[in-house]
Amino acid sequence: MMSVMQMARVAPEKTEFLTRPATRFFSQALQEKQMSSYFEKLKDPRWQRKRLEAMEAHGFECEICYDQESTLNVHHKAYIKGREPWEYEIDQLSVLCQSCHAAQHSFVDELKIISSFLPIDGPCNKFEITDLVLDFIRHEYPEKAVKIDKAIEEAGGSDAK
Repeated sequence: MMSVMQMARVAPEKTEFLTRPATRFFSQALQEKQMSSYFEKLKDPRWQRKRLEAMEAHGFECEICYDQESTLNVHHKAYIKGREPWEYEIDQLSVLCQSCHAAQHSFVDELKIISSFLPIDGPCNKFEITDLVLDFIRHEYPEKAVKIDKAIEEAGGSDAK
């Protein structure tokens, strides 16, 4: 059995089994609190206004199946740390019926997975790959590129061109 002094020298990941139940409890409690505050933010008039703008921009129909009868949801295509739900451009939101919205949440974010395997520095790092994708978008979709560059700059990214 290790003493407290010996345990303090062990890397945190080595003692994970000792703290996991408490960590899981507090992590779950924090996650529930964050979800609660997020759903409170969705009641905010600024979000309700942005949501209505998105629905109007997309003709009050699902962008995928064009359903106009089902309940519509406004979906954030990606979340940006520190940004409130209403602080997104309309192009960063999708209007989806409930079944298409559920399907979107079940998809795997392949770009995020690819990025997790790329080195942080050196050849073929995630920043170089991001630049390749941005160059493609700039060439093929110049009108989108302007908005993307602006969003990157506003988020504090230094790679905006």
